[in-house]
Amino acid sequence: MAVVDGDSLRVDLAGSVIDVRLAGINAPESDECHADVASRSLDTLVADEAILEVVDTDQYGRTVGYVWSGAQLVNAALVERGDAIAMSNGKELATALIDAEGSARLHRLGMWDPAACGESVVADVELEMTRPDPPRPDNEVLHDEIVTIVNRGVSDLDLTDFVLRDESSVNRLRFRPGTVIGPGGRLAITSGCDPQEGVGWCSTTPIWNNGGDSALLLAPGGTVVAHVRYAP
Repeated sequence: MAVVDGDSLRVDLAGSVIDVRLAGINAPESDECHADVASRSLDTLVADEAILEVVDTDQYGRTVGYVWSGAQLVNAALVERGDAIAMSNGKELATALIDAEGSARLHRLGMWDPAACGESVVADVELEMTRPDPPRPDNEVLHDEIVTIVNRGVSDLDLTDFVLRDESSVNRLRFRPGTVIGPGGRLAITSGCDPQEGVGWCSTTPIWNNGGDSALLLAPGGTVVAHVRYAP
């Protein structure tokens, strides 16, 4: 097995090389903080003989599965170390992976360490999944799909170059200069454009999965400063 990145492998099965995506988890992308650490962590975990348990095929044609190294589930080990997040749609092992993520966050391991991306970053801020699944077909109500950032601090929170993301590898919103939340203030983020108040993501498709999702707020260097998980 050859490591591609923090949650992907290239595997030789009987002379045929296939791309494998680890099921139920998502590691930082190659241009994001902690990506190199996650890749090295995966490389260490599969250094010995590993077994692939195939569960699906993704939209890119990659094999999706669980990887076992001895009695250790590699997917879960990456989450336990804080080197990947748990996906809400992690199939039969979703609950175990989400529990592992909770433990890593509690102990500030890996990407959950306030100093994971260099200088320690701590912000008194929270995320609320205000309306992740509004009534009516999702594409018709993007303006009504909302997550809210709450400043719990006693001073202004400058969100310039902060990033709001979901569990996926593609949905990222970088805040423009001058985006500020006052003490005790709230900022609504709608998935569509032209919100009556707050900020519009201007996505052409829904951001938040109806079956469950996570929102993460990242400081400019990539440190996770707030996280919330939504389950229907």
